[in-house]
Amino acid sequence: MNKALSLLVLLVSFNVLAEADIAKMKTEAAARLDKRIAMLQEAKTCISGAADKNAMKACHASLKEDRMEMKEAHQAAKEARKAAKAAK
Repeated sequence: MNKALSLLVLLVSFNVLAEADIAKMKTEAAARLDKRIAMLQEAKTCISGAADKNAMKACHASLKEDRMEMKEAHQAAKEARKAAKAAK
């Protein structure tokens, strides 16, 4: 009986931790999508205002730079989560 109760408590605690992790992951994913949408809207505005080919290239380069920064930030956050998980 005591083992069953301990197992039940353990399973409930894992479920609560998993739900907290999922909520955090959803929040982070939504924030990344919002940032990406903002970057694309900025690029669209840039392209709409471009007068020549060089201006279009500058818009593309700016978008690419923003995407790379976002990718690096995501990778750094991923590595930090891995390190924190390994430290537990």
